[in-house]
Amino acid sequence: MESWEEGIDCCSWAGVTCDRMGRDVIGLDLSDSGLQGTIPSNSSLFHLSHLQWLNLSFNNFSPSPISSGFGQFGKLKYLNLSRSQFSGQVPLELSYLSKLTSLDLSGNTEVSIGKSVMDRLVQNLTKLRELHLDKGDYQDNIFRLPNLRVLTLNRGKLPPSLSSLKALSYMDFQSNNLSGTIPVSFGGLTKVMYFCLSSNNFTGQIPSSLSKLEDLTYLDLANNNFVEIPSSICNLSSLQVLDLSRNNLSGMIPQCLGNLSDSLSVVDFRKNNFHGTIPKKFAKCNSLRTLVFNGNQLEGLLPQSLVNCTKLEVLDLGNNKLNDSFPYWLEALPKLQVLVLRSNRFSGRIGGFKTNSSFPMLCIIDLSHNEFIGVLPTKFFEDLKAIKTAKESEVKPKYMGEENYQDSIVVAWKGNDLKLERILTIFTTMDLSSNKFYGQIPQDCVEFPLSKKCKTDEPPPPPSIVKEDNDSIFTSGFGWKAVLMGYGFGFMFGSTMGYLMLKIGKPELLIRLIEGEWHGKHGLGQGET
Repeated sequence: MESWEEGIDCCSWAGVTCDRMGRDVIGLDLSDSGLQGTIPSNSSLFHLSHLQWLNLSFNNFSPSPISSGFGQFGKLKYLNLSRSQFSGQVPLELSYLSKLTSLDLSGNTEVSIGKSVMDRLVQNLTKLRELHLDKGDYQDNIFRLPNLRVLTLNRGKLPPSLSSLKALSYMDFQSNNLSGTIPVSFGGLTKVMYFCLSSNNFTGQIPSSLSKLEDLTYLDLANNNFVEIPSSICNLSSLQVLDLSRNNLSGMIPQCLGNLSDSLSVVDFRKNNFHGTIPKKFAKCNSLRTLVFNGNQLEGLLPQSLVNCTKLEVLDLGNNKLNDSFPYWLEALPKLQVLVLRSNRFSGRIGGFKTNSSFPMLCIIDLSHNEFIGVLPTKFFEDLKAIKTAKESEVKPKYMGEENYQDSIVVAWKGNDLKLERILTIFTTMDLSSNKFYGQIPQDCVEFPLSKKCKTDEPPPPPSIVKEDNDSIFTSGFGWKAVLMGYGFGFMFGSTMGYLMLKIGKPELLIRLIEGEWHGKHGLGQGET
């Protein structure tokens, strides 16, 4: 540690907290400090007898076991050894920490807890409020922890008597290879606010008993094999995040979804088998930020009640069977940043704008693989201010999403689909391919000046390939007009193919165009997003 210098009061060192008198070290945070090697039981660390708070997470103590010396911290209330490459069995001495309220041993894949040690931990650590574990033998004994509020179990079996933990408010059992159905008894966990069973192998119906969890704000059942969603889910009036993506859910989306909760901010139902129409009424959507129905079998019109969702930032309806005209009225959503309508049956001309500044925040738009026709209106491009002004001014990258949910999307990159697990706020992309647009691209589109060649009918130059910084390839010469625009733009028109890749610093804008019909094989929203 750079600030740990001899001759300087240790209470001023980074990561060190002392008591009010400045005499005893009571807190030590060495997380993500690059520490390596073993921690022997006679380490000077264990001389800090007044320590109440210790965080050694995100270091590399491989292949060190968890030292029995940790049992000497008789006053310790918080211990975090997560993701630090410990190995071996958890020592019995940890059960001596009778004042412990939080214990985190997660992320150490080579650490396990034997039954006898687990029995002693449960017997002695009765003040535990938070417990984060990986694999171990923690079947029924774990439920003798009456004060437990937070429970995270990884790579283990679902304990059968979980409903005994009446004080539990946070439970995360994701990626445990769990199977079967969700026990109906989970409905008895009436104080649970965070409920995550994602990336398991659960099957059957989502139990209606979950509707009894009146305080539930976060429900994540993504990446399972559920087949049915009960209408009673609409009784969860406190929900903020509802993620049921990547299941086998079928039937119709409950019509009450649009009136579910004033606090609902995320609804993600992508990659299921829902059919029918999108709920018609979105009245209680004052907080809705993300709405994703990509990859279902939804039909009909896009409900105009979505204009009530004034905080909506992400609207992804790609890969359905929606049959409507261009939803110009979405221009009324002042914060809309992502609009994906890919691979539906939208038709007609793009137009009908009513406001002076349409889609001012839109930076990702995918209208590809529909049946749009006509000439692109100049106003459509002029108003895309977020795409035109994308900058990399932020010192630290910023991402779309929130603390418990990250927006993700699929984009085309050098001919391949690339999934972005998180979306940088400076990322911009536009895909208008595989429609029936015609005519010239508006001269003022995206406020980048067309070269003089845009206004002529001169024959194109011979076919060529131009490489820029070994990063992007621009192909030209495939048709009646080859256009280059300033600021790094490259437009390619052709009778058989067209591809545009332009680079503005870090943002990447991808557009495919072709005379008569613009089309491409890869793009935003194709497949999974």
